[in-house]
Amino acid sequence: MVEELSKDFTNISKQLEDGIRVAGDAGDDVSEYMFISMQTSVDKHNWMLLSYLGK
Repeated sequence: MVEELSKDFTNISKQLEDGIRVAGDAGDDVSEYMFISMQTSVDKHNWMLLSYLGK
């Protein structure tokens, strides 16, 4: 179950990366920063899950 959650977080992070790129290309700094903040949080939680799994 934890491994599946980690995979989901990885997918969310990739989607946020796309959002960061699109917002940056559009010159929308506010949305870009929002996506960066969200991705940072998702990546941190995913790191904790992977650590729990010993990966």
